[in-house]
Amino acid sequence: MPALHFGPFVVRRQARELWRADQRVVLQRQSFELLLYLMDHAERVVPKEELLTQVWGTVHVSESVLARAVMKLRRALGDDGREPTVVRTVHGVGYRFVAAISHQAAPAPAASPSPAAGPALLGLLPLSNDTGDASLAWAVHGLPALIGHLVSAQGQMQVADAQQVASADQPQWALTERCQHLREMLGLGDVVSSRLHRVSSGMLALSMTVHRAGLTTLQGLVEGPDVAELARRAMQWLSKYPAAIDATQPLSTEVLELLARAANAMQADHYRTAHSLLEQAAKLAPDAVLVHVELADVLRRLGSYREALQHAVLGRSLAERSQDATLQVRARFMQASVAQVMGDLAGARRSLDEGREMAMRLQGTVWPARWALLSGSVAHFQHELPFATQELESAVVLAASSRDLVLQVRARCHLAGVLQSRGMLTQAMTTLERAQKLLARTHSEILEGSVLLALSSIHTERKSFNFAIAQARQAWAVFETTGSAYLACLAAFNHIEALIYAGALNAANAEIDRLDQRFSARGATELPIPQADDFLGFWWEEIAWRRGHHETSLQAQRGLLARLSSCDAFRTNFHELQSRVAAHLLSQGLVDAASEIRRAMDVRDRMAGGRLDAALALARGEPLACIDGLERLWREEEPGNMMSIDTVMDLAWLLMSHPEARPAAVLERLMADVEDYADEYLPAVVVRARFMALQGDVAGAEAALRRGSHRRKTRRYPGCTAAWPPVSQSSPGPSPRG
Repeated sequence: MPALHFGPFVVRRQARELWRADQRVVLQRQSFELLLYLMDHAERVVPKEELLTQVWGTVHVSESVLARAVMKLRRALGDDGREPTVVRTVHGVGYRFVAAISHQAAPAPAASPSPAAGPALLGLLPLSNDTGDASLAWAVHGLPALIGHLVSAQGQMQVADAQQVASADQPQWALTERCQHLREMLGLGDVVSSRLHRVSSGMLALSMTVHRAGLTTLQGLVEGPDVAELARRAMQWLSKYPAAIDATQPLSTEVLELLARAANAMQADHYRTAHSLLEQAAKLAPDAVLVHVELADVLRRLGSYREALQHAVLGRSLAERSQDATLQVRARFMQASVAQVMGDLAGARRSLDEGREMAMRLQGTVWPARWALLSGSVAHFQHELPFATQELESAVVLAASSRDLVLQVRARCHLAGVLQSRGMLTQAMTTLERAQKLLARTHSEILEGSVLLALSSIHTERKSFNFAIAQARQAWAVFETTGSAYLACLAAFNHIEALIYAGALNAANAEIDRLDQRFSARGATELPIPQADDFLGFWWEEIAWRRGHHETSLQAQRGLLARLSSCDAFRTNFHELQSRVAAHLLSQGLVDAASEIRRAMDVRDRMAGGRLDAALALARGEPLACIDGLERLWREEEPGNMMSIDTVMDLAWLLMSHPEARPAAVLERLMADVEDYADEYLPAVVVRARFMALQGDVAGAEAALRRGSHRRKTRRYPGCTAAWPPVSQSSPGPSPRG
């Protein structure tokens, strides 16, 4: 069947795939079916009811579901809803496909994210130490990791990352079943098991068995005076390309052993030990790319970002002089990763863009997936949510293609975070549930902590504070144990935020004191996140505000806001902090001070700025101007982040108080959107209950409020309790978000 072409895109109907040049565009099933149906009927406008019937199979689905599917399709195609070139909206009727379509045979994609696209993937199992020498215990993981580095440098084959193998390995199984399992899970070609022992001469020996598909094996034995020489000879035997050996960077026996020991320490999450070993290696081999890249990675995990950046930059400079593409990609990746945690998002983006083409050429390895994952994470920090979604959905696909369980879980955790920022809480939770299923097949504490941290954040958004507090506390404990300073700090902030929202102010105060003592001991230049102490101070003042110290806490929060304004590390949270302070000011009648914050807002935060404009109008006694502003945001901004949903809630609430401001049909359309979130977002429960009361179903409204509060298993959320009087009396009442 010929493929369908429009613009730069190719639709492969039978494969259910959309391609742009040589890159696959990830689409959800319903968005893809929607695209096909619109293309098949491009000669006419397709009514909404017809699309709901043909694509979803039912006319009972809300029109807002269709609107969100069109929004996702446009994002994937890069189409502008206001000036469309692919899908045009005919208001009040439906949608039409307007791009020119041609039918021609589809060439095979140039680069499919498949393990078979690159060199054969080799897996190295932890070895068996049969020397009887306890001082060589580190070689169990360290020697296979070192051999993997050396073999990869030949460029003839790719070696699965040690963490990748460990995440899928089942060491308690019989060896044959164990190897077959790794082939199925990771897409390996061959799996190598090895035994370290001594021969009669007293020299060390490494007996290797290459387990190939079809139960065939290949035996090998290498001997050497030390572990480093064993690694060199094992590399030569495994690669089978002796002529390429001269291309590797020459490293001394001592440096190779230090690298192997450090790899073993990192495998066990002992980062401080690994740091000490790599520092020694750097002194002995100051021009070794691998040493500086590994050292930058360890320092990043320990929170020593400035030092990590120095080694990352030096490693990249050295790598660019070599012919090793993998080392160059690793060095660029590490520089971008360190720049991100330091808050230098522009620098991180620059490094990612410069190295993207090189990374994507390493098909059959984990690097395309890692690149897309980091790029999506940086885009999230930059508040570029559609691009972040696209990158992270691509990372999920690429990680699955590389059979890397660790990357699959990480990619889904990051994707869930972006979906949460866009207000898609159900999709975010579904993404995390899939990550949890994959997590059950790994042995990674850090991954477990990452999933817990993501779940905590979503439960905080849903006002399920007891769950959020417990999960953040567990995540914090995991990261503290493994020494992951950056992640431990994020988990601590999540824990404190959930405690404050739950009303547990004394417990939040105690956690802030504990964290503040740690920050003081580290010093301002070695904080796990830049200006983390200022962010912690902001929460301290939020507690003071909630205890009634309004004047002093507001003054302090405004000062902290000014200091945090130049910190990229908190850019994703900054507009929320601005909006919070502005709301406090408005509650005290300080309209002019709130207006100052509005003027200081980043112009890119159109939604946050527009919502504050509406709040300022309401504070000045201009409810109709407030309604006008919120309606503009509702109509002009496609659904995206959490503030889009809150805008719907606030506008519906105001129209119930001022029904004369708009026709009844406008409120009915808003309530269709509210209904989509009423099972997952408490403010929507409150708004729906008030609408039910206005329709005369007061008993049903009260029951809905009680169910909503009970379902989230918290008695401290004030929204449902505070909402009942205005709901029952049909008065303006409080904000639907309490």
